Amino acid sequence: MRSFGTLLARWLSTRCPEARRSSRPGLSWGASPMIMITGSTGFVGGHLTRRLMREGLPLRLLVRRSGVCPAEAQEAVGDIADPASLAAAVRGVDTVIHLVGIIREQPGATFQSVHVDGTRNVLSAAVRAHVTRFIYVSALGTGPNARSEYHKTKWQAEELVRASGLRHLILRPSIIYGPGDGFVSMLLGMLRLLPVVPVPGSGQTPMQPIWVGDVAEAIARALADPSLWNSTWEIGGPEQLTYNELLQTVAEVAKVRKPIVHIPIMFVRPATALMQHLPGFPLTSDQLAMLQEPNTCDPDTLPSRFAITPVRFRDGLASYLAPQAT
Repeated sequence: MRSFGTLLARWLSTRCPEARRSSRPGLSWGASPMIMITGSTGFVGGHLTRRLMREGLPLRLLVRRSGVCPAEAQEAVGDIADPASLAAAVRGVDTVIHLVGIIREQPGATFQSVHVDGTRNVLSAAVRAHVTRFIYVSALGTGPNARSEYHKTKWQAEELVRASGLRHLILRPSIIYGPGDGFVSMLLGMLRLLPVVPVPGSGQTPMQPIWVGDVAEAIARALADPSLWNSTWEIGGPEQLTYNELLQTVAEVAKVRKPIVHIPIMFVRPATALMQHLPGFPLTSDQLAMLQEPNTCDPDTLPSRFAITPVRFRDGLASYLAPQAT
């Protein structure tokens, strides 16, 4: 008969995927010089900051306004568009983790200005300050011939990192999900608010959603593993699921049942181009292009190279969606 402790640990691992981390080998940090994180108040940044604080690592967080950093971290008020503020922020830093990115352009924040120009500014400051290492979180699907401006500019940023001369690591995660994300939150919002859920095209495009805690863990492990550096790693979850399967899984976990209607791309494309700038419209032409492209990679990369057992999509969702089910 299993002990109570064993049963409790198993129950915790199903309710909170982060509980699984305790069964993984410890990390060897050695000396812990200062780490600066850009985008620390964002979705991935918040999870990564908490993960690294659990290790007691010295952190400096680049933020645009004062008073938002946890007490355990240093605060550096600045902006990736402001080289002077970056010069002060990186002083005395050993490693920069650059997370700032946007999925949708806004006035004053374009893919070019954020992904390319912003990354160039951060890299320039890092090089001048003799920073040792640079981690850049890009995106799966990035490449010189990508269809979307999002992926094209991510590629340009990657090229800047590779040409910087810094010891670097580039991560290309598939769609990242978890508490506070954008993608699953959008699907859940449509399921709960709309009488019928529209799906662009056939919904058969394969994707490989990755739990945000696994992305944070991959970065944490890379900090302690020299063999992973000066490389680009494509990472995803353990399952390759179609858009239809993703939507169905979210609906099942959240216990929401709505009819789904597939709309031909030939109708979705012009409608999106016309309405993408309206407040509240959930899709842009760039995002539509990405939804039509497969977004998968080798599922063995996290287990074999990062010693991470990735969280299954349904398990990750259940840890934060099921308690809210109605």
